Amino acid sequence: MKKTLQILAFLFTAGVAAQAQVVPAATAGPAYLRYSLRYSETATFYSAGEADQQRAIASGTLDYMNGGERLPFTMSYTGGYIFIFSGSSNGTGYFQNFSVSQGFIGRSWNIVFSDNVSYLPESATVGSSGVPGAGEPIGGSGSSPQSSQTVLTLNTPYLGNTARGEITRTINSATKFSAGGSTELITFPDGGGLDTDIENANLGLTRRLDARNSLTGQYLFAQFSYASSPVTFETNTASANYSRTWNRQLRTSVSAGPQFTQSSDSAVIPSSTGI
Repeated sequence: MKKTLQILAFLFTAGVAAQAQVVPAATAGPAYLRYSLRYSETATFYSAGEADQQRAIASGTLDYMNGGERLPFTMSYTGGYIFIFSGSSNGTGYFQNFSVSQGFIGRSWNIVFSDNVSYLPESATVGSSGVPGAGEPIGGSGSSPQSSQTVLTLNTPYLGNTARGEITRTINSATKFSAGGSTELITFPDGGGLDTDIENANLGLTRRLDARNSLTGQYLFAQFSYASSPVTFETNTASANYSRTWNRQLRTSVSAGPQFTQSSDSAVIPSSTGI
C-alpha cells in the first residue's frame, strides 16, 4: 500500500471574520457580510516510487446573511486555484463552490430551499470548498452537504449540483412532522467518472414522550440513474428511532428498520431486503 506524508509549509489568512460559514443555513440570525483570503503550501511525500508533490493553494470565501426573521437568506462562495510546483499534476486547476439557501418561517412551520454547485479538480474532502490543504475550517455554523461522489474519482475533475427542499411542521408541543426531497447531478467533464442522477425523498414524524425521551418514524426513498447505462435502481427504507437525553453532555440514539432494493435489471443489481 502506498504511504504518504503531507506537511503544511505555510498558511496565511486575512479577513473581516476569523471563521467562515461552511454552508448557508436558512435560520434567523444577525445580518453580516464577511470574507476571508487564504494561501497555503503543502508537500506530499510518497514511499512507493511515485514522485513527491509540492503545491500551493490560493483561495477566498465570501459569506452573506440578510438577518431576516421570517425570510432568512444566506449565500456562500468559495473559489481558488491550486498550483503544482513539482511532482504529479493531479489536482491542479480551479475550484469553485457556491451555496444559497432561502427560508420561510411561520409560527408552526418552516420551509427551506437550498442549492449547492461545485466544480473541483478531484474528489471533495473537507472544508467549505472540499479541497484538502486550503486552510479552511473543517466545521462551521452550517452543515456541509455530502456529495455521493466516491474516492474512485480522486484524480478527475468533478461538477456537481445538489438542490434540496424541506418543510417542518409542528403539530403540537410534543409532535413534529417533516418532509423533503432533493436531486443531485454528478458529472465528470473529462469522462473520468460515471455521470449520475440521484433523486431522494423523505418523511418523518417525531413524538416527544417526555423531557428526556422521544420516538421518530422515518421513511426514505432514493433512486439512482446513470447517463451511460440503462440500469437504474431504487431503495425504500423505513426506520424507527428511539432517543434519550441523559444530561447536557450525553445523548443516546438507536434506530432500526428494513431496506428494500429494486433495479431495472436484476442480473446487474438483484432485488434484496436488508435490515
